[in-house]
Amino acid sequence: ETAFDVLKQICGKKGIHMASRYTPLYKSYYVEGINQLYEFDCGKNSGWMYSVNGKVPMTTASSYNVENGDAIVWYYYAP
Repeated sequence: ETAFDVLKQICGKKGIHMASRYTPLYKSYYVEGINQLYEFDCGKNSGWMYSVNGKVPMTTASSYNVENGDAIVWYYYAP
């Protein structure tokens, strides 16, 4: 599973709205919004990011394979 798969599953189980779009150029999904908070809602550079085990991966969440026990944190970045 990927970090994106885990987010999608948890949001589905908890009834939390999550919006994403597939980007063919990168062959990956982009998280646009979680729980009605969307990219750019808090400025031109704001949006959702994630970390795994305290580190921000340099790849999309739908490309990052997680392992059992990994701590995935999604957070809203608003500089």
